[in-house]
Order: sequence, then C-alpha cells, then structure tokens
Amino acid sequence: MPHLRPRHHLLRLPVALSTPSGIVIIPTAKGDFDLIYKGNHEFLYFEDGFRRPLTLPDDTTLVIQQRGRIHTFHRNRHMTENRMTEIRDIIAGDSLNANGEVMRYVLSTSERKLQATNHRLTFLLSALVMAVYLILYYLRRLSRHKRQVEQQLAQITEEQAARPPIVAKAFKQAEEDFFQSDYFCRLRQRIAAGETLKPEDWDEMEREIRPVYPDFARRLSGLCKMSDVEHQVCLLIKLRFSPSEMAGVLCKDISTVSSIRSRLYKKVFQQKGGAKEWDEFILSL
Repeated sequence: MPHLRPRHHLLRLPVALSTPSGIVIIPTAKGDFDLIYKGNHEFLYFEDGFRRPLTLPDDTTLVIQQRGRIHTFHRNRHMTENRMTEIRDIIAGDSLNANGEVMRYVLSTSERKLQATNHRLTFLLSALVMAVYLILYYLRRLSRHKRQVEQQLAQITEEQAARPPIVAKAFKQAEEDFFQSDYFCRLRQRIAAGETLKPEDWDEMEREIRPVYPDFARRLSGLCKMSDVEHQVCLLIKLRFSPSEMAGVLCKDISTVSSIRSRLYKKVFQQKGGAKEWDEFILSL
C-alpha cells in the first residue's frame, strides 16, 4: 500500500528554465499538499484540491503533469554562485504580482552578453586612451629633447664663432701637442696591439683630454643618456681612432661599432643618420 505522508507546508525554491532568449525564473511559492509515493520515483500529490502526478527521474529533473500537459523542469547545474545570488536578490520579497499570482522573471542572455561586450569595449577604450596618452607624452618628450639639443648646438656654434682668433689658435696648438704627446703615443700603441682598456684607463683618458677639450664632457653629457660603451665610442671618435681600432679595443665587431654610432645619431637628432655623420658631429664639439 502506498505510503501517505501527512499534510505539511511546502516551500519551493526558485525554478530556473533555460530558453534561447535567457533564463526564466519562477520565484518561491508556498502551498499545502499531500504527497503519496507510488514507487519508481513517481509521486501523487494533492495541492489545493488538485491531484497532480509528479516524477523525479534524477536529482536534476522534475516532471509534473498539470491539466493534461506535461512540464519538465531541469535544474541549471551550470549556474555560478554569483548568478544564483543575483537571482535570489531579484525575487527576494517580490514573489507575487498584484493579482496574487507567482511572478516570472526573464533574465536575458543577450542582454548579459551585451553587458559583457560593453565591459570589454570599455576596457579596450580605456586601454586605447591610455596608449594615446603615452604616445602624446612620448612625442612631447621627444619634441622637448629636440629643442634642447637644437639650443645646445646653437650655443656651441655661437661660442665657437665668438672665440677670438688667438684663443682658437691656442686650442688648435693644444690639440696638436696632445696628439704628439707621450700619453697619446702609448695609448695608440696599446690600442693597435688589441689591448683591452680597464675602467681606470678610460678615466685617465678623460682626464688627459679635458685640458685640450674643456667643454667636451659637459656637451656630451647634455646630449642624451648614454651607456658606458656609447660613451667610450664617443671618446675614441674624439681622439680620431678608426672604426677598426674602436672595434678592437671594445671587443666588438666593426658592424656593431657602426650601429652604435648610427643609433646615437638617431637618439640625439630624432632622425636617421650614418655613422660618419655622428663622427663629424662629435669632432665639432
């Protein structure tokens, strides 16, 4: 004989139905019923005087027959906890309409996709705005650096033009004396022999040329930020060493030395230039 459970109060949880346009939510509803188990996962229950067959094929599906129609409800197992919280917030305290009927809510899938698309577009737009800002900032820095270099070059030209002939002659003589000095002869012999210079040797080189080219170090440092190798290349150019000699003392290929000189020209003047153009510029400082 079928088991008859006593009459009691039922609280149904929200039912979520997946449809092409979204998720239909039927909020919580209360009712009194008698439940009779027929076996094989089938029940009969009396709710508000109506007898309705009820089948539970598994723990995710509920089949109910009402007025000759069979309705199948599937529990949405792919719904995230955040989504369930959203559903509970929507239907909380608002499960009946003005006629006392259980309300239904349709949470549009297309709308949620549109919202996700809007979020992505907002992110992309923000990234684009940031990229444009960085580009403009970089261009402003380049423009400011270019003006500074132009001002420095103009100052160098003015200083050289305003130099009295007797002073210019004295600098020229000091330069000739330097290239005939014992220090420079020893330095040339070491570089010709392929000897690697130590940090203290480079420091000594800068000290030796300071009386001959007193403004060279200041003018060079004001052009741009240089690496140690780039700075050393400029010193060797100023002392008239050939690209092959530079390559030997720096332990670099000649092509690498040429690339360094071309790169320095572009870094300072913001335009392409050859290695020889950079050499001419360094010799003019």
